[in-house]
Amino acid sequence: MNKNAENIFIEQLAAELEHIDLCFVYSRQARIAVRIDNGQYTIIWDECYWKYYRKYLMAVGTARKNKMSVTRAVIAVMAEHLSERFSPFKDLSEFLGQIVSQFGIAPDLTSEETDITETRIFIAKIFSIFHEIAHIRIAQKDTAALRTKDIIFRMFSNVQKEHFAPLGEWADLHFRMVQEILAGNYKEILEELMADVYAAGKIAVYLKEIYGYVDFTLLCESVAGIGYLSGFQNLFNVVTRSWDGHYTEIRFGLDPRPREIDPYINELEIVRNGLGRIMTVTLLLSRFELSDQQRFEVWKYHDEEHVKTAAAVDCLSSEEFICTAIQEARK
Repeated sequence: MNKNAENIFIEQLAAELEHIDLCFVYSRQARIAVRIDNGQYTIIWDECYWKYYRKYLMAVGTARKNKMSVTRAVIAVMAEHLSERFSPFKDLSEFLGQIVSQFGIAPDLTSEETDITETRIFIAKIFSIFHEIAHIRIAQKDTAALRTKDIIFRMFSNVQKEHFAPLGEWADLHFRMVQEILAGNYKEILEELMADVYAAGKIAVYLKEIYGYVDFTLLCESVAGIGYLSGFQNLFNVVTRSWDGHYTEIRFGLDPRPREIDPYINELEIVRNGLGRIMTVTLLLSRFELSDQQRFEVWKYHDEEHVKTAAAVDCLSSEEFICTAIQEARK
């Protein structure tokens, strides 16, 4: 499916709900968001965001194929976005561009590998539009959207700490967040998870309508696409939030000062994406008749395709790195 066809399809999905506008933009902020103005809902669909998501997938695929550093490739993609994000500030933009020149790699994928990448991007776009629609549905007190809260609470009430054991050092934090949500805390994160659940149910229906028959390979790539999107969202949100925190210093040429940021904020972002991904894949697979072996194979593929972005996040969102970059760019 080409880009124009994708956009038309996304627009048709948004038109499912009355009083929703879909605004296609290209901005350096690269955001997908819902705007409310006098009761009118608008989904902001930023093509800049999807440009860098495509670059991210291509870079990861090329690095893995050629046994190169995935972390360096991911850093280059985010540095390129930051360079564009701060393009009004020429010195800083060019300094960040040097990172791209040093770490960036040219895409090196076969036509088949490129087709797989495009499928993953399309799946991510469908999931994202339904996620944003879900926020609107929740605001409108739609019964189907609000019911996702019951689904989440039923799932969480049966969760044991050992279920998160494969997550290693993140297991405790995931389990703790589950308990906090059950206790009525983290309402904003709960809504994000509700939107994920809503999107998971919808995407299963539309996969069948778009492709007619959902074979096992397509299901695996759909799961991979959702997993890649989750990882990219965490990377993108944490890094851009850290840099935007220094905008005033960048804008007015002030001396950059390390900000006192509670690391728990970034940890919450990671866990929110982790829980959302686990629930989304679990619910998506529940909509298809699969054997135990097939479910095992899908999850195995999901885990194999998982991109570890922690090192890239730590590097690019480091207060020391950000302040040093701002200072060095002015020399």
